[in-house]
Amino acid sequence: NRCSFFHFFRQAEVLKADMTDSKLGPAEVWTSRQALQDLYQKMLVTDLEYALDKKVEQDLGTSVCPVSHCYTK
Repeated sequence: NRCSFFHFFRQAEVLKADMTDSKLGPAEVWTSRQALQDLYQKMLVTDLEYALDKKVEQDLGTSVCPVSHCYTK
């Protein structure tokens, strides 16, 4: 339902802000990325249409798994 989606959305915003904190080490950033990925998956399953409207799938690709981090040449 939408209430759950908004709760997940707020949590995702907090995690994204945390990941940009320069005080975090690699382990903490990795943990935050994993939590963010889990939240985005929940958002997509909870309300796919609304998640697509909010461009959750794009944010998943740019925040959780940027090309420079997830792929090697």
